[in-house]
Amino acid sequence: MSDVSQIDGQSVRRKRESIGWAVTDMATMACLSSKQIRQIEEGGLAAFYSENVKLTAARKVAGLLQMTDAELFGQVAPQVVEQP
Repeated sequence: MSDVSQIDGQSVRRKRESIGWAVTDMATMACLSSKQIRQIEEGGLAAFYSENVKLTAARKVAGLLQMTDAELFGQVAPQVVEQP
């Protein structure tokens, strides 16, 4: 099973930014706080009740960004959507 230390936050951030979503946009769509989104992208656990809650939230964010678990956990490079 994956743990929070394996979350590739930089890939999450790059994917979010490539789509053109701000942290606040992502937070609204995922029903999370902006602080939680930042902690998924940058690390940290203070905004979550437990590591399992953070993993669930990270997978929810990844789903909204159309990232696979492999992309979320840094096992493959995510595909970046280029805006016209």
